[in-house]
Amino acid sequence: MMEFLEASYPSGKSDLASAFVLRCLEFCEAGGTTALVTPQNWLFLTSYKSMRESLLHHVAWKLRCEARRRAFETIGGEVVNVSLVILTRQPPAERSQFSSTDVAELKTPQKRTKRYVTARLECLYRLPN
Repeated sequence: MMEFLEASYPSGKSDLASAFVLRCLEFCEAGGTTALVTPQNWLFLTSYKSMRESLLHHVAWKLRCEARRRAFETIGGEVVNVSLVILTRQPPAERSQFSSTDVAELKTPQKRTKRYVTARLECLYRLPN
């Protein structure tokens, strides 16, 4: 499997979850959107820098929502910190922005779910040109 990831998804080769982000974008037609709950590691670790740079320059980011551990009722146990990301397979606009919110401070999955639906998106990030 590692050989396949290296050959097919070199910027996301460090783990299956990050390669899956790239694979889901491949499933989308031009202009198609994917929404994923993924481990947060690819959003900040140095080993994923080329993946992030590529996505920032070639994909339109719509949303990032930080959820952390125990994000959902149906995921049991202590899983890794997760984020919801929504990405569209199209080049970002010249002055792209995307929304972000953090529901990690809420104690129960029910409160987090309500916030996902009703949250005022608190931050806008300007992406580099």
